[in-house]
Amino acid sequence: MNPRKRSGVVAVLAAVTMTTTSLTAVTAASAAPNTAADTAAVRAQEPAPPAFAPPNAQQSKSAIASADKALAGDTAALYKSADDEFKLVRSIAGTRGLQYLSYQRSYRGLPVYGGDVIVATDKTGQSVDT
Repeated sequence: MNPRKRSGVVAVLAAVTMTTTSLTAVTAASAAPNTAADTAAVRAQEPAPPAFAPPNAQQSKSAIASADKALAGDTAALYKSADDEFKLVRSIAGTRGLQYLSYQRSYRGLPVYGGDVIVATDKTGQSVDT
């Protein structure tokens, strides 16, 4: 993606997130509970957890295990030989619990340039896409 477009997309997403968060906070703060029913209604209106929350240790372990399983299996999206090896380079946390695990590929110990693999997992750690 073009770096200029990427920074524009990031700025728009940040503005939407801040606007949504501030509107939700104003709505929840304006309703002062007077009774138990009002308190329950306010709790029902409380904002959902933030769109971005870093994964906890269990979610990270589950994502790595799922990604390793996806790389070990035969998938149509990944052409590999018995001599290919994959090394986890980094894990990037995304929104709504998504994680992106980046693997570097090597063939018989030699790095394969352009052979990097990224496995996307959901918040439960299950592989979503490679």
